[in-house]
Amino acid sequence: MPVNVGNVPVNPNGSNEPQTGWTQAHVMDALEKAFHEMGFNSGTQKNGVPCAVMFPGGSPSNQYDFGYSLQTHNDEVPQPYSSSNNDRWNRCGGDALTAEQYKQRYFYVTNSGTQSYQMAEELIPGTYQSASSNVISLTHYMGNDFQNGTKLTYNGQGIDVIGGLSSGQVYYMRRVSNNGISLHNSASNAQDSSGTAGIYTLQNTSMTTPLRFRTDAAGPNPSITCNVNDELYFYTHATTDGGQFRICDFLGGSGYNADRDFHDSTKVRNTVVDGSGTFSDPYRWRTRYWKQTENEYKDPTKTVNDSGYTSLAAYGYANTVNANLKGTITLNNLFQSNGSGYYSTYYKYTVTGAAGDAANTGTGRTDLKLRIYRSHSGGSAYYGRVSGIHICNEATGWSDNDIFTIPGTAIGGASPANDIVFGTNAWTTGYTGTPNILTTNLGSGTNMFQKHPDGHYGVLRLENDNTKTYGHTYWGFAFAAANMYQMTIQCGSGWSYLNRLGKHFVYNSGYEGHFGCFNGDMGLDYQSGNNNLHRQDFSNMNFHNYAYTSQPTSYPLRIRYYKAQAPQDTNFAVIQFTQTILGVEQVFFTFSLPKGNGYGSNVWDLNEVWNGTYNEYKTNRSSTGSSNNWVKTILHTPGYDWSNGGPHAQPVASSSLAREANYGYLRNSTGQTTVETRYGSNIDWSNNNEEDNVYQYYRIDAYDKYVSADSDIQVLINGTKSTGVSYYKPIKGLPISNHIVPCPYYLPDDFVIIQAAVTPGATEFRVGDTITVSDSEKYTIITADEYNNQTGLDGIDSNTANGVIFAARTTG
Repeated sequence: MPVNVGNVPVNPNGSNEPQTGWTQAHVMDALEKAFHEMGFNSGTQKNGVPCAVMFPGGSPSNQYDFGYSLQTHNDEVPQPYSSSNNDRWNRCGGDALTAEQYKQRYFYVTNSGTQSYQMAEELIPGTYQSASSNVISLTHYMGNDFQNGTKLTYNGQGIDVIGGLSSGQVYYMRRVSNNGISLHNSASNAQDSSGTAGIYTLQNTSMTTPLRFRTDAAGPNPSITCNVNDELYFYTHATTDGGQFRICDFLGGSGYNADRDFHDSTKVRNTVVDGSGTFSDPYRWRTRYWKQTENEYKDPTKTVNDSGYTSLAAYGYANTVNANLKGTITLNNLFQSNGSGYYSTYYKYTVTGAAGDAANTGTGRTDLKLRIYRSHSGGSAYYGRVSGIHICNEATGWSDNDIFTIPGTAIGGASPANDIVFGTNAWTTGYTGTPNILTTNLGSGTNMFQKHPDGHYGVLRLENDNTKTYGHTYWGFAFAAANMYQMTIQCGSGWSYLNRLGKHFVYNSGYEGHFGCFNGDMGLDYQSGNNNLHRQDFSNMNFHNYAYTSQPTSYPLRIRYYKAQAPQDTNFAVIQFTQTILGVEQVFFTFSLPKGNGYGSNVWDLNEVWNGTYNEYKTNRSSTGSSNNWVKTILHTPGYDWSNGGPHAQPVASSSLAREANYGYLRNSTGQTTVETRYGSNIDWSNNNEEDNVYQYYRIDAYDKYVSADSDIQVLINGTKSTGVSYYKPIKGLPISNHIVPCPYYLPDDFVIIQAAVTPGATEFRVGDTITVSDSEKYTIITADEYNNQTGLDGIDSNTANGVIFAARTTG
C-alpha cells in the first residue's frame, strides 16, 4: 500500500499555495494542521480552562517577578505572581491575620501488648505556683484539645505536688489562657461562665520536678490532630512494645517504613525527630519543618500524579517491629507563630461553577479549586498576609476576568474584611485590590494541546498507548527568537500548564518557563533548570534549520508529511520542511516522532518508561547547502547539554532524562549521545572506514568483471559465466538506528534507502521526484543528495550522478 503524502502550505493563499512573508505563527499553524491530518493531536478539547491568577496591579506584559517560593520545586515555577517580599499579593485579602501561639504537646505512650498504643496527654505546671488567682501556670502553651471541662488526673510524671491539691486526685480544668488553667470539682462547674464555680484553692508552691496532670489514655492507636508549627513530645519509656516507637511519613502507606523514618537523618531531608523517648529526653517532632497534611494533588493534571512535587503529605506513628502499633498524625493549617521562614500555610477554597455562572454571563462553568497561601516570612509587614493563589484543578467554561469572591472566613480571616474579590485586575492603596484569572484552551483533533498565538511555542500531546502509565509523550516546539529559520524540539512525560501564563505569556528570554514546562521527577523526566521550551541559547540544545538562513521569509515554505498506510504501521510518519528557492524545492528539517505501542514494545514497557527520542533524516545538502552522497539518520533525545551533563548523563544526575526509554542505549558519562547512521554510496566510490557507515549490497554484471587481452570473465559461479549475479534493490526494513541493539523499531517497508548512480551526470535528486523500479513499484524522494558529473563505472567523464536517496513508496 503506498504511503499517504500530505502537503501543508505555510501562509497559504486562496489557491492553497504557500506565500512569502510568513511569520512564526503561520509556521506553527501549518505544523498544527499537519499533525491533525496525520492524526497526531490527541486528548480532549477543553475550553475556558483557568490557567493563572494575577495579583492586583499585575499583567502578563510587565510582571515577571514570580520568584517568591511558596514551595520550591523544579517542575513548577511558584505561583504567579508574587515577589520576594510578597508586596504583590498582599494588596488583596485585607489586613494580615494575627498568628495564634504555637502549642507544645506532651504524649505519655503505653501499649496493649502488640495490639495497640494508648496515649495520654500531659500538662506541665511551672516550678513556682502563686495562690493569688488559683490559676496554675504551665511551662508551655497547651493544645486546643484542652477545653473547659476536660478531665485531668493528677498522676502524671514528676514528683512535687502543688499546695492545695492531692496526688492521684481527679480534677476538671477550665482554660483560662493558652498556658493557664484553673481546677474544678466537676465538668459542669469548669464550664460555668462565672469561672469560680467549684474551683480549688491553691497555695504558693515552689517545686523542682512538678507532678503533671494527665488525661485519660486514648486508644487503641488514637489519631492525633494538631496544627502546623506545633511541637510534639512523646514519652515511650513505659512501653513494652517489642520494638521502637517512630514518627513516619505515611504517604507510602500507614505503618512503619525504614525509608520514611523521621528519626533517621539518612532518610529524612527535613529536620529529624530528636530525643530518646525518656522522661528527661522525650522524642521531639518540630512540625514547622513539615507541610500541612494534604490528600489532594496540587496539580491533578500531571501524567503520573505521584511523580515530582505532589504537595501530598501524610504522617503517623508506628512501631519498628509490630505492624498493629500505628496511628495517624494530622497537621492542620491554623495560622500560628513559630513558622517564620518555613512552609507557608494555605487554605483551600472551591468556587463552584454555579457561583461562577451566577456572577457572570454565560453558563457551563465547572468547579474551580484554589489554594490561598499566607506568608510565613517577609517580616512584620507581610507575615500573615496573602502571598499567592494557586489553581489546583482543570476547570472549564470560564473566561478571563470572571467575577467571584473568596470569603475571608474561608481563608482564616473574617468577612468582609478579609474577602478576596476577583474581576478585572485593579490595584488600589491598601489591601483591597482586585486579582483576576486568565484562561486557556487545551486542544485536540484540529488543535495542538497548547499553542502560543505568536507561534513562539507549540505543544503536541502524542498518544502511544492510553492503557499505559507513560502512554503518551508531550512534544514541545519552539521557534528561535533571533531568526526565522531555526527551531528546537523538546519533550517530556508530562506538561504543566496550570499556574502558568500559556497563551498570555509575553516573551522574555529569562522567564520562558512561565509559558509552561515539563514535569515529573527531576533526573528521570525533566532536567533541573531546563524543563521549559527555549527560543534562545541553541548552542546547548537540539536545534534545526527549517528554512533558508538568508532572508527566509522571502521564499515560500511548506510542510510535507509521508504517512504509512495499512498493512504497514500507520503510526509511522516522516515530517519535513521544504522551501522553494529560485524555483527549486529544497529540503530542510526532516524528522519522525515515535508513535504507537509498537515502538520499543520488544524492549521496554510504557508502564515504566516513556518514548522521547526522535529520528532526523539529514543530507549534507539539507544542512549546509553543498553536495555529498549520503543520507544520515540521527537519533536525538532532546535536552540541554553542558559539560558532562545532559539527558544521557550517568550516573543519573539532575540533568538526566533517565526514564526516557532510549536512555538505556544512550547513557553516557559525558552527558549526551547523538547516534548517527550513514547510508553512503559504494558504487564506484571510495568509502572511509567510518563507524556510522552502512554498506549496501550492490552488484552489476555489466561492470563487475575483469577485462584483459585474452579474457572477459565475470564473477564465476561453478566456473561458468553468470548473467544473473546483479543485485540492485531499494533497502527495506531499515532499523531506526543501526547502532543500538536490540533494535526497538524498524521503519515500515514502504520507506527505503536507494543508492543511485545514474546518467546523465547533471541529474539532480529532488524532493517529490519519482523513482521507478517497475510499473508496480515506484517511490517518491523524501530527501537525497548526490555528486553530479562524476566518472562512473562506465568510465565516461562527467556522465554519472552518484548519490543516496531516502524515499517513500507511492505504488504497489
